[in-house]
Amino acid sequence: MRRGAAALALLLSAAPALAWEFTPGPPCRLDHAEGDLSVNLTHDPGPPRFTITYRSPVPLPREPIFAIRFEGAAPLTITTDRHTYGPEGRSLTVSDRGFGNLLRGMAGNGRMVALLGERTLPLSLAGAAPQVRPFAECAAALS
Repeated sequence: MRRGAAALALLLSAAPALAWEFTPGPPCRLDHAEGDLSVNLTHDPGPPRFTITYRSPVPLPREPIFAIRFEGAAPLTITTDRHTYGPEGRSLTVSDRGFGNLLRGMAGNGRMVALLGERTLPLSLAGAAPQVRPFAECAAALS
């Protein structure tokens, strides 16, 4: 029995962490990586300006509309045509003066799926809500 428990502990420790990490600012940051995909949110109180950036090791499709669909207890889909791509097309950023719907979607659901045409970029929101809260509070305190 002890060997089984030790083997399970070893396997679990080798699994990639699916953590959301809040870093106080300014700028405030909320970071997450899952597999080869990462997402980073920032809030800069100066302008004020919020950003969300997706990064992928392969170029992302250039689409006129970018959407994020939240799946779970409080489903929601948000869209924009104001996204920009990084120089090599492996990152996509959206900037805005507020991210209320985005933060509510992240705090109240189990998964977020970025949509670029036919390409989907799913991320688990497990553990996100406790980190979204201080990010939102940090943003409000810095405004």
